[in-house]
Amino acid sequence: MAQKGLCWKEDEMGELVHTGISSPDISVIRSLAMKHLSGSYDTMDVAFFAEGSFNKLYCFSSPHLPQDYLIRVALPVDPFFNRESEVATLAYIRKYTSIPVPKVLAFCSSSESELGFEWILMEKIGGVPLSDIWDEMPVEAKESLPTEICGYLKSHQDLQFIKIGSLYFSLVRERVGTRDFGETSTYPSLPIVVLSHLHINS
Repeated sequence: MAQKGLCWKEDEMGELVHTGISSPDISVIRSLAMKHLSGSYDTMDVAFFAEGSFNKLYCFSSPHLPQDYLIRVALPVDPFFNRESEVATLAYIRKYTSIPVPKVLAFCSSSESELGFEWILMEKIGGVPLSDIWDEMPVEAKESLPTEICGYLKSHQDLQFIKIGSLYFSLVRERVGTRDFGETSTYPSLPIVVLSHLHINS
């Protein structure tokens, strides 16, 4: 079983396991960044940043950019729906909470693109692992940190939904129709709907 950039094999128990991530074309990644980041750039550095089980991240930097940016290149796991929901969820959290999440500048939810993968171009939020600085942090900062984290969790908990499902921009419902979804709930203040995603075989 194989998809673009995604390979599987059977383990000793007969279960399918993921075997690796192929690398996207860096030159195409660079051209995407130059296309979607405003301005004119003589140079654009693209460097590998990190990877997970089903995605790779690359960092863009340039003296002409106000900050660094990331592109997350994703494998086709739950194609289209996964990326669409991730982008809508980030937009929702940015609007209704103070949780620091990156702003999405552009995205593609189809692997039938010039890159050959689904991708999200977003701001890079600065930060370091807490474990790297904990020993050097002032006592006051250590004491205030749990309160700050609880505030983030509380603002997230306060977001109440009347349906169980994933967040999508309302345009997704118009693009795919209702056959792939269960009940929906619309939020008038933001073009987002909660859709119960049902995978229906043709």
